[in-house]
This record gives sequence, C-alpha cells and structure tokens, in this order.
Amino acid sequence: MFATSTIAGNLTADPELKTVGANNTSLATFTIAVNDRTGAEEKVYFFSVQAWGNRAEAIAKYFSKGDRIAVCCDVRQEAWTDAETHKKRRKDVHVVRNIMFTSKGGGKEERPRKKERQMTTRDLAKQFPMATGGDFDDDDDIPF
Repeated sequence: MFATSTIAGNLTADPELKTVGANNTSLATFTIAVNDRTGAEEKVYFFSVQAWGNRAEAIAKYFSKGDRIAVCCDVRQEAWTDAETHKKRRKDVHVVRNIMFTSKGGGKEERPRKKERQMTTRDLAKQFPMATGGDFDDDDDIPF
C-alpha cells in the first residue's frame, strides 16, 4: 500500500545535492512552498521533498530558489524517538517519481536563466530519461 501526491509550488531554497551510500547515489533534498488562497485568507504549506538518482541531478541542475516546480511523489513517513522528550515523532517525506517543468515564478522582472537551463523538456528527457518518465525502447526496459 502506498500514498501519492502531486505538489506544485515554489522552491524555498536551492536544492541540496549530495551522494550517499556505497554506490554514491545522488540525493537532492528541497522544500516546496504552496500557497492556498481560500477567500480572503491565505495560508502557505511547506513540503519536504527528496529526489534520488537522475531525478536528483536534473532538479539540482535546472531548478533554484524561487523557481516553480511540480512533482509527482510517493509519500513515505519517517518515524523516530525524540532524544530529549522521548516522544515518538513522525514526518511525511515526498519522494519524487516525476518532474514537471512549469513557468517561472516571481514578478514581472524574471532572473535571466542560466545557459544550461534553457533546455527543452524533450532535451531533458533525452539526457535524464528516468527523471521525466521517458520512453522505453523495448519490453525489457519496462520496470514492472
């Protein structure tokens, strides 16, 4: 049993990219802020997100603080016991399955894009096929 989510919002900071494990797997961690405007009231929700492998590398390369991003994720729950209070704690973590490029956030004056960030989604799919849910060439590549 698993839970999924789709989150569309703005990055609160540049994604942090590091390598972990014996295989040096890439891991990007970041937070997405989502504005919820209901009537006159506005709330902001913050979602902790992780991306692994090619997805992590693509997000770290093409996204930075303030950029709009949309991701489809598996929702996982981390649990631990607080060392000071000895209470059990939990946190939902959203693990990226798919990345969707959206228009830039911000106001009328947008930052100029880095040259390497001017790639089309098709170019990105060629460079990072699994990050974008790219096409499979034959039945042997189907992951199920």
